[in-house]
Amino acid sequence: ASENVLMTLDAAVKQIYADFAATATAPGTYFHYGSTHMRIAARMAERATQKSWEQIFTEQFRDPLGWSSGSIFSGGGPNPNPAGGLKCTGLEYTRFLMMQLRDGLDGSQVFLPQPLITTQRTDGYGPATTLAYSPYVAMTGKTYHYALGNWLETAGGGAPAAGDPVLRYSSTGTFGWAPWVAADRAYAGIIMTLQAQGNTLPSERLKAQLDPLVRTALAQHPPVVRVVP
Repeated sequence: ASENVLMTLDAAVKQIYADFAATATAPGTYFHYGSTHMRIAARMAERATQKSWEQIFTEQFRDPLGWSSGSIFSGGGPNPNPAGGLKCTGLEYTRFLMMQLRDGLDGSQVFLPQPLITTQRTDGYGPATTLAYSPYVAMTGKTYHYALGNWLETAGGGAPAAGDPVLRYSSTGTFGWAPWVAADRAYAGIIMTLQAQGNTLPSERLKAQLDPLVRTALAQHPPVVRVVP
């Protein structure tokens, strides 16, 4: 019901509550990958600002980043999909990635405070969290942890640890878009890979193949700063 574009975002969130409240476990008990939390967060933002999600996106994100008016959350109507409905150009998204790479700076302006960037990338698992479902486990056997809207990719494929630090903060999508930011801030990238819906293996393989090539190129050539803030 939460994907029903004819209902309002408020109604969708209330339906999510009705569907899951009776069987919900204590916070931090389980991790089950999904997107309902993004829709709930969007509605919380609406209540906090007394504005629609479209207004919030336009005023606090699209316009400050200089994106075009054609950059929208498509297909949502009164019930947008904040987790997977964004429509923008590759160059526009690159500007967003550069802001993430520079710890919140867009050009010389602070778009996001650095502590918020840190919060985004902080492991969302608690000491007693059990992994109930992850697409990475299903396809690759890797048990990456999840932060706030991004995966914490480690060399060993498991939980972040002193001996297995995070290599990339990533958010591979079901339709083939795969953005990531190198944890050492060497670079950020985004690729689009033709793949069946839900099968992100092509994106993951291409990303893994490109990473050492990009790093070799960076080592051989001085960094180039383009006119992408």
